[in-house]
Amino acid sequence: MKNSVLLFLISVIFTSSILAQSNSLCVPSITFGDKYSGDKLTKEKLLKVKDIKVKCYTDPNLIYEVVSYDLVVVPKEKDAVKWSIRNNKLDDNQLEYLAKVDENATIYIDNAKVKSPDGNLILDMPGYAVSVVK
Repeated sequence: MKNSVLLFLISVIFTSSILAQSNSLCVPSITFGDKYSGDKLTKEKLLKVKDIKVKCYTDPNLIYEVVSYDLVVVPKEKDAVKWSIRNNKLDDNQLEYLAKVDENATIYIDNAKVKSPDGNLILDMPGYAVSVVK
């Protein structure tokens, strides 16, 4: 019993030390462009999106590099279209397709891989979905 309490205290001290050194606890999240996040995106804002970014809202100075992701667009009453992208930019074909997307379409970002700010880790990001609204 004493050993488990001691191990617990050591782990708390170690974790506190790491958090103190990092200055903040960051959970990165995907955004469309510089500022569009959430589960709804207007068509007007969608037309301004040129890339995908990963941000840390608790520390905006942390920069994550998008390595790759799948972009899946599911238009209302049409077949889904999927692109596998190897950087954070949307190319002309993708931008043209997004410009034609109607309301109630859903856009998914899946299988995203990003490089940590220190460049040492490749992180698997959770999927992200957004609905296009009026």
